[in-house]
Amino acid sequence: MDNSTELIALRDLREVSLAIRDLENQQTAVAKRYRRGIRLLEKEIALVEQTLDEGGVSIEGTEPWVSRNPNLKSLIANPVIDNIPEDTSV
Repeated sequence: MDNSTELIALRDLREVSLAIRDLENQQTAVAKRYRRGIRLLEKEIALVEQTLDEGGVSIEGTEPWVSRNPNLKSLIANPVIDNIPEDTSV
């Protein structure tokens, strides 16, 4: 193998390695977003359970399922990644 071919092969290996690293980073970001969605839904369950444990609400119409955020309603109705809000905190 001459130097030119070896250089081309090494560059190709580098590009493939970078592509793998990029995919791994994307995989991590997607997994974090799904975990965020799960945490949001778990908090909603805890809120509804707390309401039940306390015997309901004193003012009708203030139940957690009535005053629920529209984004959370979308996530519950259609649990896909597009309905999980992105984490914009720094």
